[in-house]
Amino acid sequence: MDAENALKSEIFKPIVITLAPGMLAVSPYFFVAQYFHPSLFDSLKDHEVPALASVFALVIIVGYILENIGSQIEHLLWRTYEEPGDLEKWHDYLLSKTDASQTICSYISSIVLRMKFENSIIAALAIFWLGLTWLYRLAIVDQSYTYWTATTFLLALSLYQVFESRSSGMLLRYLRAKL
Repeated sequence: MDAENALKSEIFKPIVITLAPGMLAVSPYFFVAQYFHPSLFDSLKDHEVPALASVFALVIIVGYILENIGSQIEHLLWRTYEEPGDLEKWHDYLLSKTDASQTICSYISSIVLRMKFENSIIAALAIFWLGLTWLYRLAIVDQSYTYWTATTFLLALSLYQVFESRSSGMLLRYLRAKL
């Protein structure tokens, strides 16, 4: 049973942290590529497996880059709330081997996973917006109210993710202080 839960976690984590932000970030650029190379997708039909493998690899690479950007967001924005000694307490906790630490470790792991996702999505939304802006400038998104509605939605979603990321960071700080 424990192996099954571990496997679910090990499969779920890369999907959430890597693939979802990666897919979000690269999606508008496929339309940009189609605009500049109209026959691109027709030629890819003849080579579906290499094309899908390439897209999958691109999504993974972009997702990992976004995860690293998300780590920088965490470091730059949320680590400023730490007090002296917090990091040492955290390291001491990680080295402890009590039974109670297993429960709190699972809880903290879920919070860290959530915060990594939130930070990756912040970066992915910014890259997605740049692609959307490019599409708008190419007149693929031809109605300005559609563009501005999408921009407003993306901004609101980004601000929400920043708020949620801050909440996750503060919760992690609180838990570290209690350890």
